[in-house]
Amino acid sequence: MSHMEPFSQPPKWIFLDLDGTLWDHPAASKRAIAMVGERYGIPPMTLHPVFVEANTLLWEDLAKGRIDFPMLNVRRFELALDRASGGCCSFDAQEVSEFYIENYIGQRSPLPGAEEALRHAASVAPLALLTNGERRTQTRKLAHFGGAGDLLSFVLCAGDVPAVKPQDEFFEEAVRQAGNPPRESVWMVGDSWEEDVVRGEAFGFQAVWLSHGRPLPDPPNSRIRVIEDIRGLRGLLDAAAGQDSGAGSGPGV
Repeated sequence: MSHMEPFSQPPKWIFLDLDGTLWDHPAASKRAIAMVGERYGIPPMTLHPVFVEANTLLWEDLAKGRIDFPMLNVRRFELALDRASGGCCSFDAQEVSEFYIENYIGQRSPLPGAEEALRHAASVAPLALLTNGERRTQTRKLAHFGGAGDLLSFVLCAGDVPAVKPQDEFFEEAVRQAGNPPRESVWMVGDSWEEDVVRGEAFGFQAVWLSHGRPLPDPPNSRIRVIEDIRGLRGLLDAAAGQDSGAGSGPGV
């Protein structure tokens, strides 16, 4: 079986990632950082790369349980502002962090086709959102999806349980909230090869990777399906429905 062939049957549940799958995080973050730079007199071209670097490193610490969200939110700006100002920063990192978060959440940044994909997927199976983001930011993003966010049966965020995606404890809580369906009947859809796909498939889910044009890592896994972006989910669902009904496999996705 190649990764281009459809699943043999439709899902009983669809678990979705948010950032990079449904939501354009880099675009929303870059616009919010530009607003920070304008307000505090720091060139965004200087602030943005050092913020991204600090944020990436601190998210790794968060995933390992070394820090919590309040510390991450403030510390990334302490580091970024210090570097962007050459060590002469006099800004309150807590204040800057809150300004950034409010403007980041305020961006309308669903990825192309995300609303339509959610509506179609919800007509096939119950949906749940699994995200390592903070609940106060992740749930407010859903207001930008034209009501499609209301189609989610539940949202599971890091901080809701003492674990993060892709730890087994996090996936186990998602399955529990879904009513304990067979793991192989759940599709895990996301853009992170390691967190959503490799670890999701190892947990027993059927994995769907949003490649965004990236090549398949070697060696390719024949059980993992690949779509370019979230707009490809409809074809994968329709193809699985065709297989299940005996109507033929249809085109590969």
